[in-house]
Amino acid sequence: MTLKHGPIKNLDMEGMTMIFAVAKPEILKTLKVGDKVTFEADRVKGRLTVVTIAKSK
Repeated sequence: MTLKHGPIKNLDMEGMTMIFAVAKPEILKTLKVGDKVTFEADRVKGRLTVVTIAKSK
C-alpha cells in the first residue's frame, strides 16, 4: 500500500510518500483510498511492513 506519512521514529525515517507491504491483508477491509489513517510499521523479513492500521478520528 502507498502511504504519505510523517517521521517514523522506530525506523529512523523522515516523512515521505512510500510503498509498504501489509502484514495481514484483512487489516485493510475497513479502509478506502483517501482515508486518513494511523499506523505502525516495522521491518518484517527485511521489508517495510504495516503491522497495524486504523482510520484516524
